[in-house]
Amino acid sequence: MEFVRIADTSELVPGQMKCVQVEGQDILLANVGGDYYAIGNRCTHLGGSLCEGSLASAVVACPGMGHGFDVRTGQALSAQRFSYSRRPSRTRSTSRYWWMARRSSWCAGGEFQ
Repeated sequence: MEFVRIADTSELVPGQMKCVQVEGQDILLANVGGDYYAIGNRCTHLGGSLCEGSLASAVVACPGMGHGFDVRTGQALSAQRFSYSRRPSRTRSTSRYWWMARRSSWCAGGEFQ
């Protein structure tokens, strides 16, 4: 599996989010208690930028209507909304970089092949 470096882990302190583009896709990165997560940046309801929303614990709230998504799983917290697949990403505890699998390495559901 091929990975591309997307960020330096020091760019995000716990509780902070950042948007990056990876192979043409807008991705939201979040540091939740020292663990790193990546999901799509657009709200599945109205398409708002989740990076402009707020992060509380592991839930990002859309700035438009406040719909929440769990960044650990991509799960929408409202039954009427579509969920995201968590994007394959990884860090190592000794690594200072955050890596994401190249899109060609993703399979259905956004998990690793």
